[in-house]
This record gives sequence, C-alpha cells and structure tokens, in this order.
Amino acid sequence: MPHTLSKRTLLPVSPLVNPISQDIFVQYADQMGYSKAALCAAHEAYARKHRHSHPIGKFDTEGVFRLMERCECCANLRQADRERPYLEMLHGRTLTHVALLYDAPKLHVQRLVRALGCITRLGTTGSENDKKQLRAKLRRILKPIYETNEVATYSSLDHIKILAPKVCASD
Repeated sequence: MPHTLSKRTLLPVSPLVNPISQDIFVQYADQMGYSKAALCAAHEAYARKHRHSHPIGKFDTEGVFRLMERCECCANLRQADRERPYLEMLHGRTLTHVALLYDAPKLHVQRLVRALGCITRLGTTGSENDKKQLRAKLRRILKPIYETNEVATYSSLDHIKILAPKVCASD
C-alpha cells in the first residue's frame, strides 16, 4: 500500500498512523527543526521496515533481486547471487540507504522513525489527554536541531558544568 500525500503538509501520510497523530507529529518535528527531506525519508524508511513500500529493483533470470536505486552506500555492497538472492533488497530497506536517497542526515531520520513507531503504538482517539501523552513522548524522542555552519548543536547543553581537573599539590 503506497503512501499518499497530505494536502496540508505535502508530506507522505502513512496508512499505519492515525491522521490526528500524524498532524501532531509533523507539527512538532517542524518546530524542532527537522527538514522535509528527513520527514519524507523517515516515512519511507518506516514503510520499508514494515513492508508497505519496497526498494525499486527487478529480479533477474536467476531469481536474484537487483537494486535499481543506487547511492554511495551501495558501492561496497557484496554482490547478490543465487545463494543470497535478497541481499540488495535487504540493503534497500536499511535506514542508511533511505537517508542517503533523500539526502537527509541519518540521525534525524533515525529519530523520526523512532517517533513514528511510538505514535503508531500509542495511537490517539483525539482526546486532550492522548494528545498530551503523544507530545510528551515526542519531546523525549525528537531533540531540537540548531544548524550552524559546521555541525548541528543542541541548546540543552547549557546546564552542564565543565569541571576543571584537580591540581595535585607538589612537594
């Protein structure tokens, strides 16, 4: 079952996720600074993990699956043969492969997939209590992203004290 695009968010909507949970998830991920590419990659990775979407490829005459979508992570991949016919299909389902396909950071996609799994297990009926529970879970999983010129940093490090090393008294 392929994903459909939500008219409100222009992002894929998973058939496994309640629409109310989906809206809260997309809104919260956007507030935390996750890109649309990372959101799309997370939806695709989640769908591939649960076999609702499949890597693009074909079976050859020997019954070996050949992956059509190639990226840098596929360069060192062992070649599939009759003994291991689904090797490339399994690789096409990995988080690393999907993140590279969508040009999204792997860590961001990993967090978003974990959050998607959480909201499908939790579910929501639309009550305020369920929405609060969902937001609390998302707050624990999705860390805020602050982009700088070099590396993404997190503002939650302000409260950490850096202790100076102990100086030993010399004789």
